[in-house]
Amino acid sequence: MLTLDPSNVYRLKAPSVVARVIDGEAILIAFESGTYFSARGSGAAIVEGVLASTPISRIIGAFTPTDSFPRAEITRHVLLFMQQLCEEGLVVPDAQAEDAAEDGQEPRGLVFDPPTLEKYRDLEDLLVLDPIHDVDAMGWPEAKARR
Repeated sequence: MLTLDPSNVYRLKAPSVVARVIDGEAILIAFESGTYFSARGSGAAIVEGVLASTPISRIIGAFTPTDSFPRAEITRHVLLFMQQLCEEGLVVPDAQAEDAAEDGQEPRGLVFDPPTLEKYRDLEDLLVLDPIHDVDAMGWPEAKARR
């Protein structure tokens, strides 16, 4: 089992993984395996934090504790979700971002709903075969050289 340090910063495992947050749902695609994921609940906000190179502790701090979800429970859920992202090979530690993480205030007042990560394999064959999985460092498709 992976142990995460809340002060760490994580990043997508680019270029083999891309992610976008649309209408409160994070979609992550792992091109090497052809698997795609949906993050719901607070998962979308957590993925947004990862995309912004936000330390886990600041992501946790963005959620407002309640009677149902005190700070310790929020921390537990966020760390478990981050562990899932790591184990699925979607995110990796980002040592460079840890040194450069800004000291600004994190957004506050986000309502916490336990994050879920749903895994889909129904397009595996298509995503692996599709040449769009050959992408540059920014995640854009690389044009194949013509002969």
